[in-house]
Amino acid sequence: MPVTERLEVHAEWFGTFTQGLVDDTHRPFFSPGTHFMLADNVEIGLRVGWGLTDEAAPFFSDTGLALHYEGRSEPVCMAVRPRTDTA
Repeated sequence: MPVTERLEVHAEWFGTFTQGLVDDTHRPFFSPGTHFMLADNVEIGLRVGWGLTDEAAPFFSDTGLALHYEGRSEPVCMAVRPRTDTA
């Protein structure tokens, strides 16, 4: 959701789920975040998230850097996205 011409925010719900295993698991997460365009083709992002069940990590955060190439609709990630999980 755009906030300004260069700043966007988002919220997402996602998870990992198994089905048919001896011990099925479900690990849903809620994660708000933001993306900021440093230049027309350089974007930085930050998000945090919380696990919604006991099986999910209680908290995580990550950052990222993306370079947008002309003619591509999706960013091409050019940096490792360090991630911090707490179990």
